[in-house]
Amino acid sequence: MALETAIYSNRLVCITVFTLCFVGGFLLLPNMNNSFAYQAFLLSADLFLVLDYIFLLLR
Repeated sequence: MALETAIYSNRLVCITVFTLCFVGGFLLLPNMNNSFAYQAFLLSADLFLVLDYIFLLLR
């Protein structure tokens, strides 16, 4: 039960960070013109999405 609660809370964190990174990346896209910071935003969003799927599989 404790493990499931920990996985669920981690999943919520992953979804939240992914959403923030994704939205932030799209909001910064017109201003940054595919710069390094925009790539870092998308990379971190992808990383957290992968972590989210891993937590979902472990559930």
